[in-house]
Amino acid sequence: MGFLQTIRKKTFHLRYSVMHSRKLPFIILKPFYLIARFFILGFPGMQYNIFTRMKYKKHLHQWSNYTCEDRYPELFAICKEFFKDRENVKILSFGCSTGEEVYSIHSYLPKAAIIGADINPYNLRQCKKKKPPKNVGFMHTFSEEYRQSKDFDAIFCLVVLLNVKNRKANVATEFTFQQFEKQLSELDEKLKTGGLLFIDRTDFDFMHTSISDRYSPLDTKGNRTVTERPLFDANNTKISDKQDSYRVFLKREYSA
Repeated sequence: MGFLQTIRKKTFHLRYSVMHSRKLPFIILKPFYLIARFFILGFPGMQYNIFTRMKYKKHLHQWSNYTCEDRYPELFAICKEFFKDRENVKILSFGCSTGEEVYSIHSYLPKAAIIGADINPYNLRQCKKKKPPKNVGFMHTFSEEYRQSKDFDAIFCLVVLLNVKNRKANVATEFTFQQFEKQLSELDEKLKTGGLLFIDRTDFDFMHTSISDRYSPLDTKGNRTVTERPLFDANNTKISDKQDSYRVFLKREYSA
């Protein structure tokens, strides 16, 4: 891991707090951080972020593109263990940001074919600058290539299906259950029966969706977690300030 990547990983939680916390010290720091970020990203990077927010506003779930390497080692390890005796594994990282998740998954499953998909063109440019190996690729989520992609053995959708503005609300309006369910239904169509769906840090419970009866929580250590974040129901009403949820689901044979 390079020096800059190490700094990004160690400062991830601080940077996230500066951007999204409503505590006074972080509010004071935010303008200074944004100025620093402008000079680090440069004008093109800021341009792309603004362009993405304007053009894809109705389709953009998580506006932040913060990420870091090996952010979910326990989930990547579960994936590695599940497919240890399999050949030709195909994996999708949905909402891959600047690619750290994709390259982390690759380090756990170096022989797997891995696709990273994101809505932000700037993010995808950064992904491709890292010179991905032949079995790693990146696509825009509105491209025909992505639309045609299917038959994945595993799909990762981590810290994507949420909106930080919902955190302080009693009713989810910025990102709704209807959007949550629609996006998961689209991912479901791309996942093979017998495949794994990885979901974490969402505003809703996957088990409330219409496709959940096709899935079972994977029976493995570390799957169930408790997090201090609000949970909304299918009517977009907050029902709890804490989530007790599964993160890995096995897609079963389904008969209507």
